[in-house]
Amino acid sequence: MTNRKRVKETKESYTIRASNSNGARLQKRHSASRAKPPTKRILGKYIVADPEICHGKVTFIGTRIFVSDVIEMVAEGMAWDEIIRQWHGSISKEAIAEAILVAYAAFRKYVDKPDSNSASL
Repeated sequence: MTNRKRVKETKESYTIRASNSNGARLQKRHSASRAKPPTKRILGKYIVADPEICHGKVTFIGTRIFVSDVIEMVAEGMAWDEIIRQWHGSISKEAIAEAILVAYAAFRKYVDKPDSNSASL
């Protein structure tokens, strides 16, 4: 049988002090703070990362079209008008241009400040 006593230490954490039937004392520290749920990140006029849409993947606002899919289409040399046609007009040339700029900014950040685990280019 374990005798437990909760001792409040701070607003965010507490410690449970317990002793078992042998008289040994145990301590276990708990944190009352929980991880914050992911929030919606607006990355531009046309681009968003919303945890409620496509599990937080980066999409075009108001659609479930992944920005990465459109960037891949551009990288393969597909004409922007054809990309718009394939997505049934759900995105615009301005949205594609913004996707390219966001990708460029991310690339520059990666290349200018690579982490220790990144592959060399």
